[in-house]
Amino acid sequence: MVSHSKISRGTALLLFSVLINFALVLANSSPKLILTTKNYALESDKKFSAYDKIHGYLTLSVPLTGVHTLETVWRGPNEVMSRSKADIDFSKSSGQTAYIWLDLGSEGGLLSSLRGQESDNSKYVGNWHVETLLDGQPLIKKDFLVN
Repeated sequence: MVSHSKISRGTALLLFSVLINFALVLANSSPKLILTTKNYALESDKKFSAYDKIHGYLTLSVPLTGVHTLETVWRGPNEVMSRSKADIDFSKSSGQTAYIWLDLGSEGGLLSSLRGQESDNSKYVGNWHVETLLDGQPLIKKDFLVN
């Protein structure tokens, strides 16, 4: 004879409630991206110079394991763009963090290579944004200003 244990209606409702709340927490938690000129900052800067190196600290909403592809696209005025793609093994870290950067103005940086002989930065000044994709899926997009 097969024995089936029964869960009380109250217990089933409690479990259902816990699962729904957990799903809502996951759905409402989103990744965070801090953009700054400092190493290890806790708050984002909103404005940058055309000569800055911008550090990006990405924190995922849930931990990952294994290798995942992180793609970063930086877009500025006048079609200025930088794109990078890397496979990251999240098993070797906390599973929730990644570092991205854009070097605008130092020698060998994005804008220094685009400037050539020009000294006018005006076409690089304006609204920029960075978009990250994880395994080809949009993850987070953040706007900032270069002046």
